[in-house]
Amino acid sequence: MWNAEYKDKKDVMNKKMIAFILENAQKIEELRTAVNDTFRHKNESSQAEQAWQDATKKFHNAYDWLAFPSGLEKGLELLKKHYPSTIDTAINYLYANPYFFRSGYIQQKIAHYLKSASLSTKQIIDLHETFIAHLTEDKTAHRREYYQLARTIANDEFRKKIENIIDTTADEEIIKRARYLLTQLNTKI
Repeated sequence: MWNAEYKDKKDVMNKKMIAFILENAQKIEELRTAVNDTFRHKNESSQAEQAWQDATKKFHNAYDWLAFPSGLEKGLELLKKHYPSTIDTAINYLYANPYFFRSGYIQQKIAHYLKSASLSTKQIIDLHETFIAHLTEDKTAHRREYYQLARTIANDEFRKKIENIIDTTADEEIIKRARYLLTQLNTKI
């Protein structure tokens, strides 16, 4: 009974973390848009230039904290050291697949650090589900680090899930992405 309650609470925490990551991504994009908008007018007056400088400063001051829960620099350092809670956050981050300035580079670093981490069975399953979601929701990023991570955590069950997607979906784009992932899983590093 306790395990089921814990799992339900953990699933809610994951959903909250994913929502938090996506909300922060939106805030970063809003700040970046403000920088771009004020940049266009910065030469029109001293007030316009000040508005651009203020927007730029606000963007840079907020970026680290918004780019990754608990701060990007700190989060990546903890992930590099394979802190379990940071690994969970990183997996949620990959699942959320946030889009903002330099987010793709952050996701590549996360995948790189996860490749060398000792992952729990739950974390491996969560990563499998992340890759499956990226296939079926057109979130697949064709990044070398992603595929190397997928190879690192691949097992027969994961391969069968991908083969099942290929066999059961009618969407040609999903089939194409699934076949490519399956090929990458079977490629030597």
